[in-house]
Amino acid sequence: MFPSIIIDLKYPKDIIELETIEELVDQVDFIGYEWSDSERLIDSTGTMYSTEYLNFGHPVGVVLPKKIDGSITNEELLLLIGNNKLNFKIID
Repeated sequence: MFPSIIIDLKYPKDIIELETIEELVDQVDFIGYEWSDSERLIDSTGTMYSTEYLNFGHPVGVVLPKKIDGSITNEELLLLIGNNKLNFKIID
């Protein structure tokens, strides 16, 4: 799977970097239980997804990409987060 990041559009400097989307399954207790509607998943192609958190009872749940909200470029991402120290590149 593609490397991805999770970004909260309300707090764009709080970013979780994932080597693969499968890591969401391992991190649901950390990020899923407090999942926000403003959080987006961005893959390395620049596709931005709305997500849905399915809670099966704490601490079991899963975050799923729900729909494509659009795309973002490296430049737009860097402007959004306000720095260029992110170890993540969108493949153009």
